[in-house]
Amino acid sequence: MLKGKRVAVLSILMFLLFVGGCSFDFVSVDNLMRAPKLTGIYGELEQAFEASVGDAITLQSPRSGSYRTAFVLHDIDGDFVDEALVFYTLNSDASTVHIHFLDYVNDTWISAGDETGSEREIHELLFKDLDGDRTQEIIVNFSTKGGNKLMSVYGIDSRNAAVFSVAPLATVQYQSYMMIDLDRDSTDEIFYTVFEVSAESGVSVPYARVLKYSNGTDGPRMEPAVSLPLQSGISAFSAITADFTERVSRVYLDCLYVNADTMITEVIAWTPDSGYMLLMNKQDENAILKTSRPANLYTEDIDNDNMMEIPGEYELPCSEILNVAEGMQYKSIGRNYYKLQSDGSMLLYKADYADPAGRYLFDLLSIGYYGKICTVYDCLSESTAFYIYDSVNKKRAEHLFTLQLKVVNGDYTAYYDIGEVGAKNGFTPALIGKSITILDTDVKE
Repeated sequence: MLKGKRVAVLSILMFLLFVGGCSFDFVSVDNLMRAPKLTGIYGELEQAFEASVGDAITLQSPRSGSYRTAFVLHDIDGDFVDEALVFYTLNSDASTVHIHFLDYVNDTWISAGDETGSEREIHELLFKDLDGDRTQEIIVNFSTKGGNKLMSVYGIDSRNAAVFSVAPLATVQYQSYMMIDLDRDSTDEIFYTVFEVSAESGVSVPYARVLKYSNGTDGPRMEPAVSLPLQSGISAFSAITADFTERVSRVYLDCLYVNADTMITEVIAWTPDSGYMLLMNKQDENAILKTSRPANLYTEDIDNDNMMEIPGEYELPCSEILNVAEGMQYKSIGRNYYKLQSDGSMLLYKADYADPAGRYLFDLLSIGYYGKICTVYDCLSESTAFYIYDSVNKKRAEHLFTLQLKVVNGDYTAYYDIGEVGAKNGFTPALIGKSITILDTDVKE
């Protein structure tokens, strides 16, 4: 039986190019008019392919992912024998890629079908069992010239015939996606995002959608499980993460908002009682805006508890930046991290002052000073003076302490100037020292 393998050595014959979906940087199969002439079982595969489609073709290969060759061998139907996929375009019409399927039956390669794709360029190929029958569905993502990409899902049936048959299950536009079992039924759904122009307003609307495998009276297909409109102003999707509580599945979408410099987070949840929902909008329509922050600050599990924390930033009130060099931009920033609760409310988990130079965070929440601090940062000395914020009169009040980081013997050392009011309020070198988290590990003298 032909088995797929992963290999890391170069064969002079190069027939290993086709094994188990492997890809190699030393050769490109794009724009080859014919497949390389091979021998043995690989030669038989080539011959069966050419007998089916002819030789007036150009091989194509996925641009990213685990499978980056025109010929891909993979055990799709779980019979411990590899099937084959070949990507190609016709020389007479190179506008769309074709996918040719071959089955290996009784030591012979047999053509099982040919599907016309949606675009000329293949972005990625994946295999995933989406219905729990141990037969993997085939997901082919196509690149487009702009905007949404295209995803096509194919299924195979090898139960009632010697040679498997191929059936298209769905083709959808998408921006980003994740294979995830949101509804806890032990099979993955396809969670994806997309922009769709509204027929009424003509405005591009962002959506989060879910495709789920269904095998009804009309045969198998991928059906929409939900379509949720997202926050207006989202311009792109940057990252998808997920976590699970006992009863809630949550997907976190980090999205560029209005421009390429700002990010917010949307959260889509599933519960057995309520199904799919936009979790953060359930309690507070303004909750999403609390997550506004720079575009390089992603949702992550910062405390390793398998639950995601969502960052957000805001400008500290009554704060000031001194001696700013021409062309430089600094802000006095507070950085928060929120834990999302099952009811959609946001629990403030961490609140820090973010050094404008990006070297450290100073913990305000643990010492009881969240919302009670304003700062003055001096760009020349790279020092920050911390003051009590008078929220009633909205002004800067008494000086607490000044903090400066200096490099000593290759490490940052904190220097403090604790004011009289700061000392009376319990600020000590030990308290200040344990409240600092160093971010910049590339220390320069």
